[in-house]
Amino acid sequence: MSKMLTGCEAYCMHYINDILIFSDTLEQHFHHLQTVLDCIRAHGLKLKKCSFLQKETSFWGFRVSNKGVQAEESEIEAIRSLSPPASVREVRSFIGMCSFYCRFIHNFSGIAKPLIDLTKKLARFSWDPLHEKAFQSLRDSLKVVPLLLRERTTDLLSRMPNDTHTAERHSQVESEVTFLMPLIE
Repeated sequence: MSKMLTGCEAYCMHYINDILIFSDTLEQHFHHLQTVLDCIRAHGLKLKKCSFLQKETSFWGFRVSNKGVQAEESEIEAIRSLSPPASVREVRSFIGMCSFYCRFIHNFSGIAKPLIDLTKKLARFSWDPLHEKAFQSLRDSLKVVPLLLRERTTDLLSRMPNDTHTAERHSQVESEVTFLMPLIE
């Protein structure tokens, strides 16, 4: 799929056999759509279960719209209904589920650190109040999932948190960067 869609990366995402095309304007969208459909036809693939010109859709467990990205409610309900882990395996599973939505959880790695420490090779599994607090904080942080806005800016440094050194380095090279930021209501 990656080879087939080479050249479409700026306006197209794919995962296995799902393709998402996004554009700023309707005119651009028709052009992008035609380009992707031409690539699909050239490789002999068939179109099934397609939906076109949607203002909002589900993709990879997220709700994607022209406003931004939000975690799919049905997907995070499973995390919110979990009881505390009773083994290292369950802790790993919980961390994995939460890390899929880490962009929606402010300071995810800091909050999850006590749980991650439980999964280390020589660590003894002992659930204490520190672990319970981390578990509850992660679970509670997904009660109200923010909308991550898609924003184009030439002034990335004034908007990004201080701990994003990688983004700062990239912003020195790129004049315009697209990133996701939480919508605060």
